[in-house]
This record gives sequence, structure tokens and C-alpha cells, in this order.
Amino acid sequence: MSYYNALLDAENASLLALSTSIAIVTFLGKSSNEVTSAYGVHFPNYQNSSFKLRRAHPDAYPQYTWDRETRTFKSTPAELITDELRYRSALMMRKVRALNEMGDLINMIRFPLWSGLILQEQIYQAKKAQAQRYIDQGYPQSERLKFPYILHYAELEQISMKDAADEIAFKARMADETLSKSEFLRMKYFNAVRDTPNHEDVELLTEELRKVLFKSEL
Repeated sequence: MSYYNALLDAENASLLALSTSIAIVTFLGKSSNEVTSAYGVHFPNYQNSSFKLRRAHPDAYPQYTWDRETRTFKSTPAELITDELRYRSALMMRKVRALNEMGDLINMIRFPLWSGLILQEQIYQAKKAQAQRYIDQGYPQSERLKFPYILHYAELEQISMKDAADEIAFKARMADETLSKSEFLRMKYFNAVRDTPNHEDVELLTEELRKVLFKSEL
């Protein structure tokens, strides 16, 4: 079951945007003092098909106001539905969509580094640390059993302990560089989308990130 989360006007709780992503709603909810977040807004009063807002056009969102006490949406007073509110709502939904796509793009960089196995990342870190320790100690052949990850790697690949340690360290450096690049891009583009007050900038930033990641194919 999907959980629907909302971005609201901080002053009057008018609905600005809906998303099933808790992370994105939290991120944008901290973007300014004019925005706040609400989580699981379909529960407990709107179950399954009764939550009609999930299929409503985003242009209609400002017509609804969230009541935290009753956990229901009520009609927004007509005098509060201003052009400025509609602009902010449309901008916030555009940011939600952009961050969804940007998250997928960043994950494309990181996904090859993910094994899908429980605790495998911890093992990678242990192998990296063990390889670096073996290298720093001058590749000691007399203490092979103190470096089981290096020993197993060398046996499986039929190479020397020295070569095994160097290969593990090299692969770890490549992975670190990939993660560092992806984190730089995440911070740069997520923060830029969060902070911009302009619709056009959101589209330009999304397109820019696409080109950065696919430039070799363009």
C-alpha cells in the first residue's frame, strides 16, 4: 500500500503537493519557513479508493486544506486561493517530479556498487581496510592468516597476496570516486531544485543533470 505525504502551506495548511516519497517530502518540507510536511495523509480517514486526491489534478490541490486534528482535508476558503498560492503549489509539484527523476538518475550511478546481499557493504569496507593495512605493513608474507580477505581473494583469483591487496584497494578507490561523484551531483542538483523560486529553473536543472550523466551517449 502506498502512503501519501503532503507538502503544505505553513501558514494555513493549504495543500501544495502530494507524493508517496517520504524522503522528498521531508527534504522539500525543510526548504523554507513557508512550507511544512504531513505524512500518511490518507490514514485513517481515506482508505483505498476513498482517497480521491490521489487522482486529482495537481491544479486542484490548493482547493484543499489539511486539518491535523481530524486528519481530513477540508475546502480551502476561496479568499485564500490566490494566484501566488497556485504558483507555489505548481512549483512544488514540479520540484517533487524533478527530484523523483533526479533520484533515479543518481541511483543509476550508485546501483552497480550495490550487491543486494545483506551486510555485503560492511564486508567491502572490511576488505578495503584489511587491504590497506596489508599494504601499509609492506605486504608481510609471514602473517598471511591475519589477512583472511586478502588470502581468500588471492586463492580464488590465483594471484599473489600482494596483487590481491592492490586489486582490492584499487577497486575500493574506484568505488569511492563513483560515490563521491554521485554525492556531489546529488547535493548540487537537489539543493538547486530545493532553493529555486522559478519553474523554468527546475526543468533546466533536470535537463542539465540528464546531460551530465548521458553526455557520452548524446
